[in-house]
Amino acid sequence: MPVKSGWDLRTFGVGAQNLSALGVKKMRVMGTPTKLTGVSGFGLELAGYLEADETE
Repeated sequence: MPVKSGWDLRTFGVGAQNLSALGVKKMRVMGTPTKLTGVSGFGLELAGYLEADETE
């Protein structure tokens, strides 16, 4: 699934740098599964996704 158009991919790079600086290695992302390429370049591993509960 490609990254949605209109997203600023530079934001992902800045966020990845911040997470890496904080010592994050593995993470589970809240939201809809989306293919995020390049986060491994920052030493990050996507361990899974937590999808929003649609009953709320």
